[in-house]
Amino acid sequence: MNPWIAHLENQDLQWIVDHSRGLYLDSEIEIEFPKPCLILDGKLSCRDRVRGGGALLGISEWYLEVKTRVSWIVDTPVWALELPLSRRHRESWSIALAVAMSAEIRLIEPLARDLADVEAATWKFRYVLSRLETTL
Repeated sequence: MNPWIAHLENQDLQWIVDHSRGLYLDSEIEIEFPKPCLILDGKLSCRDRVRGGGALLGISEWYLEVKTRVSWIVDTPVWALELPLSRRHRESWSIALAVAMSAEIRLIEPLARDLADVEAATWKFRYVLSRLETTL
């Protein structure tokens, strides 16, 4: 799990629940993430990297405004939230976004097992999931 979410306040987490767009992705499709997406459930892969619940994909593409995006293969059906981040989030969420990009780079390393703040991130991720359940 990418520990970025541990650096957000509860009101930020509620904003994610209230303003994000839900995505469902079928297995075996290829997808790019031009906007940051929080993976809620399912698995995706790209060049021997596998990401699942708690991953934040598309953050580098959005933050760095890169033209060439990474293509992911949906291994199992995925539920995700597309985060409608704006320029103001670059400042107000700067620590969380920096952690997200740094963690994604470290997760590429084959020996990377866990990252700092994973326990806190797990609790905040569960909070988002529970808030989504109560709003449905």
